[in-house]
Parts: sequence; structure tokens; C-alpha cells
Amino acid sequence: MSIPSVSWNSDGTTPTHSDLEEDRLTPHEQHVLSDVSNPSSPRFTDSPDIDLKPKRSLLTRCLYDPLGGPNRWIVLGFACLLTLGSYFSYDEIGALSTVLTNALSLSPVEYSFLYAIYHIPNALGWVFLGGFYTDWFGTRIATLTFTFTVLFGTIIVAIGGHTKLYWLMLLGRLIFGLGGESLAVAQNAVITEWFQEDQLALAFGISLTISRAGTALVFNTLDSVYTYFDSYVVALYFTAFLCLLSFLANIVLVILDKIGEKKGGKPSRISKTEIQLNFKTLTQFPLEFWLLTLCVTVFYSAVFPLQANATKFFHSKYNMPLDVAGHYASIVIIASMVLSPIMGWFVDSYGWRSWSIIVGGGLLIPANLMLGYTD
Repeated sequence: MSIPSVSWNSDGTTPTHSDLEEDRLTPHEQHVLSDVSNPSSPRFTDSPDIDLKPKRSLLTRCLYDPLGGPNRWIVLGFACLLTLGSYFSYDEIGALSTVLTNALSLSPVEYSFLYAIYHIPNALGWVFLGGFYTDWFGTRIATLTFTFTVLFGTIIVAIGGHTKLYWLMLLGRLIFGLGGESLAVAQNAVITEWFQEDQLALAFGISLTISRAGTALVFNTLDSVYTYFDSYVVALYFTAFLCLLSFLANIVLVILDKIGEKKGGKPSRISKTEIQLNFKTLTQFPLEFWLLTLCVTVFYSAVFPLQANATKFFHSKYNMPLDVAGHYASIVIIASMVLSPIMGWFVDSYGWRSWSIIVGGGLLIPANLMLGYTD
């Protein structure tokens, strides 16, 4: 058997397969090969008709950005799901107001305190600490912490309702409150990281729509769950199940966020050394910030108490069945779901932010008057 002769390279090394193949090429073919292996070659940089990028399917273009990271609208979808469970859980007390009042023999004060205790830690500044926590540890750890807190608190509420222990339900609502509002802050931080360059108001509008869907669902479905199973306990555990889904969505969001940061699809977060964790930061906020905060506080002070008692209000004043009263109570939520993305797009496109706040707050006056003086 004959052994093929192999010519050695000038440096004494054995030629590779590619070296041997290249030796068989003509000078013109070798020149073309060198151009192909060099993307910066003028042959390609000067020709707009040649695209060296790999072709991407429609599905790939929808799921990923050009850098290979996740599409930011996909990230927004999972970010919106963070608060779906918490918004549903917040108003489970309102949707089951009459049922819980009768089953647990609650006085009006005891019933209202199930709502009030949620807000006590946040009124004392807990949500402010939640914002610092988000800045210091990052949105990934913060959202996981707060969605788990919401889930844990909602489970405690369900156990308290199951065992008919009012104090345990209060404890669960308190734990839920520790995570609920801080979760909304962390969610906004996630959206800001991904949409800080453009379409931020639209992204916030979409986020609010999905979150409000949780409130609309609770007033339109929870009473039906109670009626179908003839058990308010099942309805309470159903709420905990939705909070579990939000927590699972949070895990997916964390994975997408890490991929996006690695691929360059989102900016890296601020380092801890750049964050000043002291109360002097408050003095640096402009007057406009505090006036805006006051507007939001007063606005929600007029909305949330009525929303908390809306089902009972329509049931007692207009003699509506509980399920019908729940549908009417959700109208304001459905309206905000529809209008929030539209207003987000409008503000992104045309501005008018201050006038939007004035008009939105002013509409509360005739709305409450019509509810109070109509039969």
C-alpha cells in the first residue's frame, strides 16, 4: 500500500486539511476565499446587497431582539403578570364582602380593618424602604422577594378564613401589604429599565391594564367561584393560586432579564456604590415630585374606599344580586384597563401630562355626585 507524500509547512508544522484544500485552489479562488473569511473586506462593506447576518424566522424576530436577547415586549408581558395576583388578592375582601361578613360575623369596623391593615405598613414608610431595597439588590431579587411575600400573605389569609380565625386573616393581610405595594414599585423599575429610551408611558399603560385585569376578574369571577363550590374557602384558595402563577411568571421574568443583560438587550443596572442609602436623598427631590405624590394620594383616597365597598354599595342601595353588584363594581376597573394604554400612547406622542392629571382628578367630582344622588 502506497503512502501519500505530505509536504511540510515552512515552519515545520503539519499542514491542516484546510491548508491542503487551499493549495488546490486557483489564485482567484483563494482571493475570494480570503474575502469571505474577512467580513470587513471592501467587497462586502461597499456592497449593500450582501447581508452576512443569518436569516431569522418570524417567530425568532418576535421572541428576540437583534442582539439575541429577549424581545422587550415579551419581557413586558411577564412583568405585567407580577401584579395580576396581588391586585386580585387585594380586592378579594371586597368581592366576598357580604359572604365574609356573614360567615365570620364581622362588624363593619372589623370588615373595613381587613382593608386598612394592608395599608398601615405602607403609610408608615415601608414602601419607601421597598424602593431602597429594589435599588440596592436589583429588580430581580426585589421582585422575587415581594411576589413571594404576596403569595405567603394570601395563603395565610386563606388559612385564616378556613379556620375562621379573624386575627390570622389580619396577619395575612398585613404580610400581604408588606409585599403588595413594594412589588408595584419593583415592577415599575423593571419596566423603566427596558423602556427608558422610548414608549415608557405606553408600557406603563399596558402594565396598568393587565394589573387592573386582576381587579376586574375578582369582582366578576370570585363570587361565581363561591357560588359554584358553595364555599368561600375555595374562593380564598383560588386567590392564592393566582398569586402562585404571578410568582412563577416572576421566575420566567428573572431568566429573561438575565439573558437580556448578558446579550446587551437592556442596560446594566446601577452599581451599589452609586446608590446613596440615606434620607438626605429625599431633600433632593424637586417640589414637582411632592406635588405629584400629593395628587396621587388624594386621588386614590377618593377611589379605593369606594371601590372596597362597591359591591356592598350596589347590593344595598339598588337591591342588586351580589354577582350583578360585582359586575357593576368592576366597571371603573374595566374602563381604566381600556383607557390606560390609550392615554399612555397619547402622553408619549403629545405630552399634556399635567392636564391629563387635572382632568382625571376632576372627573371624580361628578362621578361621586351621580352615585350619591341617583336612585
